[in-house]
Amino acid sequence: MSDLTLSSVVSGYGRKTVVFDATLSAPAGQVTVLLGHNGAGKTTILKTILGLIPAQSGSVTFEGEDISRSTPRANLQRGIAYMPSERFVYDDLSVDDNLIAASLAVPKRQRKYTVTDIHDLLSMLKDRGTQLAGTLSGGQKRILSTGMLLMVNPKMMLLDEPSLGLAPAVVEQLFDFYRSLATDTGIGLLLVEQNVGEALRIGDEVFALRSGRIFLRESAERLSQRTEFWDLF
Repeated sequence: MSDLTLSSVVSGYGRKTVVFDATLSAPAGQVTVLLGHNGAGKTTILKTILGLIPAQSGSVTFEGEDISRSTPRANLQRGIAYMPSERFVYDDLSVDDNLIAASLAVPKRQRKYTVTDIHDLLSMLKDRGTQLAGTLSGGQKRILSTGMLLMVNPKMMLLDEPSLGLAPAVVEQLFDFYRSLATDTGIGLLLVEQNVGEALRIGDEVFALRSGRIFLRESAERLSQRTEFWDLF
């Protein structure tokens, strides 16, 4: 099982510690949600998992292997794929060239999906193969970036605020796809999100972060019964 676990992770930038004693798990085949206010350390956690920022202490394990000191390239080839909140496509490349470029990050033997497969999974891309990615709408770019992640055949997807700037109908469509990925393929998703309603709708388990510390762990089903969420932010 492609489970991801953080145990007592401390992380930050240089001498500035941003995340303190973070412990969480993101199992395969589930959508794990990470909530928190701006600046709480959510993106720092994702970057630490990928290896863009080294953990100062604690451990990050994936499939039972300690990857705390692994490089982003090594972690990508293990099956951990990351979608940042901004600049997540190559604007000056076509849609199909973006997909091809993404696939080059892993050995050919590791790839599962072809460009045609992505067109079939994400039909919006089918008739836009030669269109420059920079001319797509925000929602279309998010869908393209999702296809780019699939091109590396991920086991765990780290998604940083994928609903940012998108229309509600597009968010619902995209999140439905994320839910089906987890359920139907066994891919694990760690979702950082400000849209609490949509995150809880597709999520399994929720962790909440405040000022770098995880202070809540709850099932999405139980948390969705709340009438307000102000205390999570």
